[in-house]
Amino acid sequence: MDSSENPKRQDNKFIVPRIEYSSSSYARDSFPVNLNHVTWNFKFCLTNLCIVGESFSEKSFDDWVDYWTLIFPKVTPEAIVDYAKKYHGSKEERDDLIELYNKHQGDMDAIMDSMILAEADDEDRIRKLIEDLLAEKVLEPLDAFVNEPPKKRANRLKRALKEANDCSEEKKKTRKEGASTDSLVLALQANQKRRLAESENLLDKLTEKYCKPQAKRKTPRK
Repeated sequence: MDSSENPKRQDNKFIVPRIEYSSSSYARDSFPVNLNHVTWNFKFCLTNLCIVGESFSEKSFDDWVDYWTLIFPKVTPEAIVDYAKKYHGSKEERDDLIELYNKHQGDMDAIMDSMILAEADDEDRIRKLIEDLLAEKVLEPLDAFVNEPPKKRANRLKRALKEANDCSEEKKKTRKEGASTDSLVLALQANQKRRLAESENLLDKLTEKYCKPQAKRKTPRK
């Protein structure tokens, strides 16, 4: 490299040499880099890495797992059923229904598609909730809801039944393919364990590289 291309230090700053990018005059300007700022950031990163490396333990890891599991519990079919029991008839469902009714201008197709935990057999209950809200003057009567053609409602029910049948067939197919699926799951789990081991190994190397305790300086004898 030409000596003229080396960075020059002025007032604790490096002046990066000019770099040509097409005809941009902005790109040809020099960009000062504050050494103090860069050094501080580097030390900050290493300090935090050392803190993590020293304080990390199996117990603290388990504590974090428990914490996140508490905030984001595992989703299971049983958990969904329990939530549905609490949600149906709740203030939360009522507020959601008000929002969706206004958003979709009373269109029951869109409302039923958007309502969470709403199946075809929930439509009569949801329709009754809307009618109660109309009677309470909470909602305004909209033509799409009040004058919905019976044929449109019948088509909606027909689509819902078809989707239910398709879902049932898919479940049967999944059960038949269970053996091959199990082998795939085992392979994915093995791959996940391998990646976890690699990441832990990388963290150990970084900790060893950057977080070694500094040797105490011996005071020279006078």
